[in-house]
Amino acid sequence: MANDDAARDAAFEHLAECLHSYERLLRDNFASMARLQGAACEAQRLSGVGSTVGHQFLRAVTSSSVGITDALSHIADGHRLLEQLGKRLGYDVSAYGDGIKDPAPGFTTGSADPLHAAG
Repeated sequence: MANDDAARDAAFEHLAECLHSYERLLRDNFASMARLQGAACEAQRLSGVGSTVGHQFLRAVTSSSVGITDALSHIADGHRLLEQLGKRLGYDVSAYGDGIKDPAPGFTTGSADPLHAAG
C-alpha cells in the first residue's frame, strides 16, 4: 500500500511538472512570436515594402499567435482541474504553483479588480 501511495505521489508530481513545463514552452513561443511581429513591422518600415504586402505577412504570423493564446487559456483550465484533482487526492496543491488565492481585501485601492492587480 505504501508503494502505491509513493507511486501515486510521484505520478502526480510528474504531472504537475509536465504541465508547468508545457506552459513555459507556450509562453516562450508567445514571446518569440511577439519578437517576430516586431521584426516584421520594423523590416517593412525600413524596406519601404508596401503596407499590403507587409500586412499580409503580419496577419499570417499573428493568426498563429492567436492559437498560442488559446492554448495558454486551455492550460489555465488545466491548472484549475489539477487543483481540484490534487485536493481530492489530499495534496497541498500550492506546492505545485497552483491554488494561489486571491489577494486579501484592501490589496488594491479604488475600484481596481484585485485579480488584475495580482496577475
